[in-house]
Amino acid sequence: MSGPQVTLTRIQEYSLPSSGNNSLSIENTTETQNVITIANESPDNSQKLPANMVVMWGQKALPVEITYGNSPWQKTIEPNNSVITINNLTPSITVTVALSYVGQEGDPQKSIILNWFDGQLIVAPETLITQVKTTIHTGDKQYAGTDANVYFRVAKGDWWLLDKPCYNDFERGDTDTYGPFKVSNLKATELSRVPIELKHDGKYVGPDWYVNWLNLEAEIPNKGWYTYKEWHPGWLDAKNRYRRLQ
Repeated sequence: MSGPQVTLTRIQEYSLPSSGNNSLSIENTTETQNVITIANESPDNSQKLPANMVVMWGQKALPVEITYGNSPWQKTIEPNNSVITINNLTPSITVTVALSYVGQEGDPQKSIILNWFDGQLIVAPETLITQVKTTIHTGDKQYAGTDANVYFRVAKGDWWLLDKPCYNDFERGDTDTYGPFKVSNLKATELSRVPIELKHDGKYVGPDWYVNWLNLEAEIPNKGWYTYKEWHPGWLDAKNRYRRLQ
């Protein structure tokens, strides 16, 4: 009887131009191997140029040259938190980087790629968010600040009162961080599908509030804090005190 079927499954492709967003970091958080494939997709007028890459395996830099039309370059990312960083240093050439998965068919450890504000984050499917926090910037406009009580929540949990003791919150031009707040049973892969809400209670003199921007950060176990998304709600006035951000 043959053993378990081993498969190579394409997970995601990335395009690395020669300028702008030309760097990519990938971490293998699974118990199995992932494979990086790099292909040169230079335009017609630069087919003969090599795609010069620098791939960091841990702290060791490995220069890679891939001529247009040749077979793609491949390298395995070992299991358990092996990290690589790829930089495209060649003018006028865009390089395609493909991440694939090697393991048994249907293996639940296949990693998931999250497109967050901080960039692309690779996590195991069952990765839970342990805590969240929010940073809020009250706009620099006349009457932008508020004395109302402000509340925030994620995934229909309890509303968190955003209040610092002995401090005048949400004054014009202020930027303040609130939290961390504990969350339960929220997978990192589910964050994009749950409601995220902001409101104030309209109390006290001058409750109107201009929120220039706010973001949500999530703590990923053994990884740290990552910014999920940023919003620009604008005015929350006495008649429109509630904002569903997603």
